[in-house]
Amino acid sequence: MGGSWRLDPTSHHNCLTGISIDSRTLERGQVFVAIQGECFDGHDFLTQASRAGAQMLLVDRPVSTCQSIPVLQVNDTIEALGQLASAYREILRQAGTKVIAITGSNGKTTTRHMIHTVLASTYQGTQSPRSFNNHLGVPLTLLGASTDDNYVVVEIGTNHPGEISTLGQIVRPDAAVLTNISCAHIGNFENLNAIAREKLSLFQHINTGGVMLLHGDTLKPTAFHECTDQFEHHCKVIWFGKRPHNQVQITQVQQHVDQIRFTTNDGLCINLPMPGEHNATNALAAVAIGRWMGLPDSKIADALAVIRPIPMRLEAMVVGSAPNQITIINDAYNANPASMQQAIVTLARRHGDTQSRRIMILGDMLELGERAVREHQRLGRLVAAVGRLEPPGATVAILIGELARFASEPLSRRWPDGDIHTFTQWQDNLPTQITGLLSPGDVVLIKASRAMKLERLIPAIENWLKAM
Repeated sequence: MGGSWRLDPTSHHNCLTGISIDSRTLERGQVFVAIQGECFDGHDFLTQASRAGAQMLLVDRPVSTCQSIPVLQVNDTIEALGQLASAYREILRQAGTKVIAITGSNGKTTTRHMIHTVLASTYQGTQSPRSFNNHLGVPLTLLGASTDDNYVVVEIGTNHPGEISTLGQIVRPDAAVLTNISCAHIGNFENLNAIAREKLSLFQHINTGGVMLLHGDTLKPTAFHECTDQFEHHCKVIWFGKRPHNQVQITQVQQHVDQIRFTTNDGLCINLPMPGEHNATNALAAVAIGRWMGLPDSKIADALAVIRPIPMRLEAMVVGSAPNQITIINDAYNANPASMQQAIVTLARRHGDTQSRRIMILGDMLELGERAVREHQRLGRLVAAVGRLEPPGATVAILIGELARFASEPLSRRWPDGDIHTFTQWQDNLPTQITGLLSPGDVVLIKASRAMKLERLIPAIENWLKAM
């Protein structure tokens, strides 16, 4: 890392057990890396880290030498963290640990979770904790793997050009998956082609002889073909999806209340305890990676049949006690136009509770740049069209946010005004106003970008039901 010792480690012989950037969750024996973020500076917590059991401190500015543990100073702790992870990646290669990277505009976390679930049925391995997919999370994921692991699944995201290639140089995957390409974060990119080039830059770093999985139903900008052609000489390319040209293809799919059943073109039948037909496509990537790792189809199917849903990703929950119950579909972790459409269609096609009202609580989709108003108007048209499907697609729309209000304009032209409720901003009494629009027996979808934190509505709904 090109650093210099501020407190020499020669008298310390304790084993370093891992890396942490958070003094609150640091475990004894770990190295504490002091990162300066938007709200906090890790250099302010060196004493807390030492008291929590850190065995070494990594800093990028002069600090007090009263610390009783080794202190290494580098030019930039974030850059040093990436350098350390890159070096450790070579150690993992020598140990035979396969590194599997996931990128895409939507479905990264779910696909990563599915792949880990399939592989963990047979092998020892690890995955990104939560959505550790940025310049901090990716190095921490690699550094959290063991040389005894057979695999590590790394999620890689981006919100500005060049980020994925930089992370790809660190990860150097043996297998890489592109879930799809859509206009997520397009406010930070020139156009959809630029997003495609950004996502596909990961594949330049696949190790020779590796495998590259591409969602064959996604948009295919010109950049898509330009990039894939140059990869085929050093890695195997596998296309997956519903369309006939995909090597791993869905031929039949059935949606039930909170699960889907689908069949592949080679006869593999999967029962997936998750809602949403798009999750069948995500599961195809797990099937392909499982086969690449040598698992029989029976093992793959058994693992996916017992997969547990990820919190706040179409997470279905029943709150309250009979008869005062509401089913909440919590998809509040994040949102962009493509994932919003998937969630709304999933609600509309939900079978098994056709007598229930379908309520959509939708918040702002952020980081869309100049397309923000247009995409929210498009959202309104989608809700208007999908919402009246039979069995009842949706009966009430609750729109929250300065941008979400633009969805009400095209929606109001096709829905009764009494079924549309718009709140331009969050206020303290908003949860109470929203619970006043609900009734026991409703099925409620909650979805918005992360910054909206619409999951805050759930405790209010629970308390309202308890008070009945």
